[in-house]
Amino acid sequence: MALFNRIEIDVPAAWDDRSEMELVEKDPPGGLPASIVLKRPTFDTDIQPADFKDRMEYGILAGVDGSEIVLSELRQVDGADAHYLHYRWSGNTGAFHRVQLALLDGERSLLLVCTGPEASFTENGPLFERAVQSLRRRA
Repeated sequence: MALFNRIEIDVPAAWDDRSEMELVEKDPPGGLPASIVLKRPTFDTDIQPADFKDRMEYGILAGVDGSEIVLSELRQVDGADAHYLHYRWSGNTGAFHRVQLALLDGERSLLLVCTGPEASFTENGPLFERAVQSLRRRA
């Protein structure tokens, strides 16, 4: 279990919290690690989930050459609306899968991004889903 934001610092109230945490697989087979990134989003957090879903799908298909959407759906996570997007693509270093979960809840919104090589996705896919299902925000 990883905890996010275990520190406290004094900054002006008008500053945005764009905290980010990255977890990376140690000693991956094949040399390319899987990663999980959790961050505060910089997108409009007041957007409706269905509109966000459409924007994300369009952005991936238009912006990532050779991408294919595996699954895109709206979910409830930790009591809030969320968009779940799983897609794959091939690049210079091989084929990859990415699972993104955008939890849309105003100031408490979060973005979880899980990425890994296709060669290890059989192992890492369930790990990514477990990360999505275990996401809980602290008060």
